Amino acid sequence: MKKVDWVFIVIIIFASFSIGFFAGQSFTPFNRALRKAQELTRRGVAEKEKAVEILTKQKELLDASFKYAQLEKERQIIALSLANVLIKYEMWNEALKYLDIAREILPGDYAINYNYAFIYYNLKKTVTNQAQQKEYEEKALSYLEIALNKIPESPEANYLYGAMLYESGNIDKAAEKFLNILKQNPNEVRSLFALARIYYDKKDYTKAKKLYLKLQQILPKNSNEMEKVMQNLEILNRLGVE
Repeated sequence: MKKVDWVFIVIIIFASFSIGFFAGQSFTPFNRALRKAQELTRRGVAEKEKAVEILTKQKELLDASFKYAQLEKERQIIALSLANVLIKYEMWNEALKYLDIAREILPGDYAINYNYAFIYYNLKKTVTNQAQQKEYEEKALSYLEIALNKIPESPEANYLYGAMLYESGNIDKAAEKFLNILKQNPNEVRSLFALARIYYDKKDYTKAKKLYLKLQQILPKNSNEMEKVMQNLEILNRLGVE
């Protein structure tokens, strides 16, 4: 089954849950179709394929989920949840549609602005035009600032900000972001990797090795991350780093 079909099923299952529990609507042909698809997706592959057929025939399912959500808070929850599912499957432009709906209801919400920043950060990687890349980068930074004003200690927002600073060549400021995360959670793996890379780039090999040795202690032995750690430690050992 195509990835987009699975995404559609997940979205509709959530929409069905939301409509039933948030809005308390009685059964309609719309709701019955959702419930039938929901039941089918719990069974085997053939039944899941039937569920896709049912859902693809319902052209206005997602719009109906907003119609039945009577309160603005319900609409925001549904829109933000749909956006999160689409982000997971890297459907960036589709996710923006639902973030726009959620933002109209609560423009200053942390999660909405962080998700905007994350999407534009990734959209930047999908284009080659430098003007377009700059536009996406500026949008990502703008939304990140709003998110960090709401939750300054957010590890997700600080990590994304650090990654963007690193990619733009501001490695010292990027290091500050990763260090801030590690003050809250000394074993945050992504930040340990990122900071170790910055120290390596700055030829501070001793600090880089110290972080890789820490990662060696906390990571699962057979993980892909551990393989990267061992490769980097081997490079540092060849350089004669104690």
